[in-house]
Amino acid sequence: MPLKLGQREFRPAFWPSLAYVLLLPLLVRLGIWQLDRAAEKQAILDDIAAAEEVPPRALSLPLAEVDALNYRKFVVRGEYLQGRDYLLDNQSQQGRVGYHVLTPLRLAAWPEQCVLVDRGWVAQGRDRQNLPVIVTPTGERAITGSVWLSWRESFRLGDRARSDSRWPAVIQWIEPAAMAEELPCRPLPLVLRLDAAAEGGFVRDWPAPRIEPEKSISYAVQWFALAAVLTLIYVFVNLKKIEPPPADGKQDANEQQGD
Repeated sequence: MPLKLGQREFRPAFWPSLAYVLLLPLLVRLGIWQLDRAAEKQAILDDIAAAEEVPPRALSLPLAEVDALNYRKFVVRGEYLQGRDYLLDNQSQQGRVGYHVLTPLRLAAWPEQCVLVDRGWVAQGRDRQNLPVIVTPTGERAITGSVWLSWRESFRLGDRARSDSRWPAVIQWIEPAAMAEELPCRPLPLVLRLDAAAEGGFVRDWPAPRIEPEKSISYAVQWFALAAVLTLIYVFVNLKKIEPPPADGKQDANEQQGD
């Protein structure tokens, strides 16, 4: 039985109904997905905030699940490898182009292992052929820093991280497996960003992670709004005006003509 709304009744047609049935679940699912993304981003921000409140602890091997270490503060003891600095390319600081200096720290307790320490940003030289001079502290030392795993998400163009064999090595992305082939120790699958107060570093204005739960929430609202608009359009398109019954006189005349 058609649903009557005032002078109209709701009589859904086949094609509008098919389009509605196909599109509505998609729009709602996209909205729910964005809400889930917002919750994930907020959880990461909460995790970062909690990590800031926890004092540094000693890094021990074997490593636990690496992803669980992200943003955590650690203290490691070892010695920087001399003449084995990596320059991570395409890093900017206040509009200036430069590099992040990554120096392997050979671990005192596990000499076969090392950890890449991001010692901060240095400016590019006059051109790309004139690399900056990197001074690396000598001797065993304790290093404090935060685990950084976002390097795994870097964009990669080509099949090699570095194009030549000179040192310091300019690299386009961080590749611990390839580094292990040219170092006397095997790098751990993480990078330790040197604490801002630690010695032996460069510019360490570490950017905050660009994680915005509000953006995902706004996207979710848009998807749900589109679902609501689709529903209104579907109802409007399928509302048909109720035709009044013919007048009695005309009905009788028609019946007489039929006789």
